[in-house]
Amino acid sequence: MSHSNEHAEHAAGHDHGEAHQHVVPLSLLSGILVLLLILTGLTVFTARELHFGEWNLVIAMIIACAKGTLVVLYFMHMRWEKMFNAIALITALIFVTLFISVSALDSFQYEDNINNYRAANPTRVPQAIISDAEVRAPELAAETGADHEAAPSTPAAPAKESHESGDGAAAPHAG
Repeated sequence: MSHSNEHAEHAAGHDHGEAHQHVVPLSLLSGILVLLLILTGLTVFTARELHFGEWNLVIAMIIACAKGTLVVLYFMHMRWEKMFNAIALITALIFVTLFISVSALDSFQYEDNINNYRAANPTRVPQAIISDAEVRAPELAAETGADHEAAPSTPAAPAKESHESGDGAAAPHAG
């Protein structure tokens, strides 16, 4: 008996488990795809049309978790895997949630300090950006049909900005 035949007979004597393939019907995958697209549309709709205040993030995360669950179960075939793989995945998700939650709790502790810093150090907007917004406000109001009080119709003089390069020349205003 040759060496390769001995190896084949030896390997046949051990049950290492069979390789399994699971063929998912195309109709099921198409249905999941349609459901994912509907959930994506729901995400966009709730973000643009419905305003729930602080609950916006919670609703968006619930929809995102539902979409992620569908992808993991059907496109990654976890629905048909052994229970050990599902337990490993769920354990990993629990720990990720735990780590993010602890980080969020820590950031809430320093929220007052952050707000005080922002109040003491306001963001400075370059004058050229403000001037451009004042000039374009009537145009934008006319385009959108807004009835808001617009900025003055006379364009503001372009502001000269100092540059760190030291040449003293202001950059041309592109608008």
